[in-house]
Amino acid sequence: MDYQIFQTINGWAGQVQWLDFLMIAFTEYVPYLFAGVLILLVILRSTRPAGLMGFATLFLGFGISWMIGQLYERTRPFVDHKVNMLVDHAADASFPSDHTTAAFAIACALWIYDRRWGIPMAVLALIMGFSRIWVGHHYPTDVLGGILVGLVSAIVVAWVASKIVDKRQDKDRLQSMQN
Repeated sequence: MDYQIFQTINGWAGQVQWLDFLMIAFTEYVPYLFAGVLILLVILRSTRPAGLMGFATLFLGFGISWMIGQLYERTRPFVDHKVNMLVDHAADASFPSDHTTAAFAIACALWIYDRRWGIPMAVLALIMGFSRIWVGHHYPTDVLGGILVGLVSAIVVAWVASKIVDKRQDKDRLQSMQN
């Protein structure tokens, strides 16, 4: 079923020029937009916590994705099948999609800490994940795996951050009672 869904989506590649252009842009250039947004959020004092959480989530997501890729080296669709390749790519591990992991790690972290940024980033992340199938780089389950890794990473970072904040607040309360 995974391959059939891949065939359907990737089968559209090469049929509509403006959609190909859009999907290539999401695959090739939107990752730089995500990086730029994170950097901007860290630079701006009012959004710095959201940006730092985004970076922490991104690093955790990449770490988890790398470990999964080492344990389960799934081949990419273009290695095993004839596909409509719109963008060249190395024949490295396919599962989970690193692009999708990164996009969803950032989008989910921002969703948790600042929905004004999280909602549009989540929409971009969804389109990016879809584009990875369209251009012939990933099966749908690779993208779903990336979504899951990104989401879990954001939840773990949010939980750890809340524990750190709770400890700081407890320490501040204790100090104020002693004074």
